[in-house]
Amino acid sequence: MTSQIAYVGQRMRETREKTGYSQGKFAAMLELSDRAYKNYELGKREPPLAVAALFSSKFNVDLRWLVFGEEPQPQDIELIELAAQTSDATYAISANSGQPPLGEKTYGKFFRYVLKQCFSKGSSPSEEAKAVYELMRGEDE
Repeated sequence: MTSQIAYVGQRMRETREKTGYSQGKFAAMLELSDRAYKNYELGKREPPLAVAALFSSKFNVDLRWLVFGEEPQPQDIELIELAAQTSDATYAISANSGQPPLGEKTYGKFFRYVLKQCFSKGSSPSEEAKAVYELMRGEDE
């Protein structure tokens, strides 16, 4: 096994130890056998991507950190926060407009456009979503 696998196991162990839970408890939470989980922590076996993704999600650790040891970059964190704010703003505008709901493809385009505008201009997601939505619905005065 490569040393990268051992490091994944070390990061799994580090995460588990921070919680104070046993290997058995983590195994149960991941719906794995105790032995399988122990082998991942010891670096004897490589966890499948599905297990790594579930671990990342359940225990709130970045998947890149778990697999590669890379810490999330501030830019990544800011973009994630901007995407969350944009999601909230675009949903609120479209859901509370009193208009028929946007179709899935149209909503996707709306969200992506607003996110791109906010990212490139540094504008507020709620202001950008309102302006774009009004243009889309022909309500611009």
